[in-house]
Amino acid sequence: MTGPFRYACWQALRQIPLVLTVASLGAAATWAAVTFLPQSYTASAHLLVDGTGVANDPRGPAQALGTAHLQKIEARIMTKARLTAILSELGSKVAFEDFQSAIMFETLSGREKATTMTISVTDADAEFATQAATLMTDAVLAEHQVIEDERVQSALAFFKQEVRDRKSALNKSFETLLDFKVNFAGFLPTDASRYLDQRKALLMQQASDQVTLPADPVRKKLIAEMAAASALYSGQHPKIRALAAQLKDTAARANAPTTDASSVQEDIERIDLALALIPANSLRLTALEDDHNMAQDQYEGAVSRLESAAVEERIAQRADGERLSVVQAAILPTLPSGPRQKIALALGLMLSTLLAISAAVARIRLDKVIRRPRDLQTSLNLIPFAVIPAK
Repeated sequence: MTGPFRYACWQALRQIPLVLTVASLGAAATWAAVTFLPQSYTASAHLLVDGTGVANDPRGPAQALGTAHLQKIEARIMTKARLTAILSELGSKVAFEDFQSAIMFETLSGREKATTMTISVTDADAEFATQAATLMTDAVLAEHQVIEDERVQSALAFFKQEVRDRKSALNKSFETLLDFKVNFAGFLPTDASRYLDQRKALLMQQASDQVTLPADPVRKKLIAEMAAASALYSGQHPKIRALAAQLKDTAARANAPTTDASSVQEDIERIDLALALIPANSLRLTALEDDHNMAQDQYEGAVSRLESAAVEERIAQRADGERLSVVQAAILPTLPSGPRQKIALALGLMLSTLLAISAAVARIRLDKVIRRPRDLQTSLNLIPFAVIPAK
């Protein structure tokens, strides 16, 4: 084992000049590349999203701005027309594609975390990167205000239309309720106590006069049918009107004598008819009043939401960029952001060392010079008889 080990060490020592030469050339090339490559500077501005204002959905509560809103701003800013205008304002002749690739938006958000946006511009000129980042920040704030104004105006228009619709529904329900009270005046729940008092007085009068007149069976049947129909149909229904006409005809064709007793009996029957109609009218009146109260509540709610939207509109007009504020403006960078010299040098040295070792191994593997007895056997298939020592 001593011979092969010594030979391996001898071969390794022979490759040291090659390893040092290749490694030195690689390190020199790396240093030159890092030194002479153009450096870039990055200027960044940080914005914070607040959580107050008009909701995205005009029918819902106010919500915090989310990443979707910031992405919408980014999409509007990164158009060719907007970036070209910013380049024109900067007075730069940088190509649109280069300027577009130099801009980076980064949005961070999460549960129970504030939403932030970072606007970064990278360029070889630190002053240009700072000015560009500042103009991009101003453009983002202005675009945010435009979107907020559009959203507030949309919400305001929605609530105005809702107030008009609710007002129309309220007026319609009031007219329906009023028509019902007019058409059924005298047959409403408020008239029941008066009819009961009158009927009680008539019965007492009838008992004192000892008047006993048989009730007309046809009229009594019509009264029952009228009470049943009133529970299902309105006063203008053809069936109700027909029954009312029949009752009127029976009263006109009655052969009862026109005495006080007959008049009392007719008054009792008239009161019974009115009392029979009141329960159905009471149910219908309650339903109409409920509809009117609901329409009134909806109208008042729409008015309240319209007032809130109007307040939000004034806030949006007076507080420019209130919900998207600049936490840190872009400042002039003093250190380059790329390339990173230390990392590049370290990687270059590692690659140079690996390349030098690989070159040494390849040189050893490709060396065909015969230096040992075993080389004769492996290369020429010859068996040596004797070996002359080197010393």
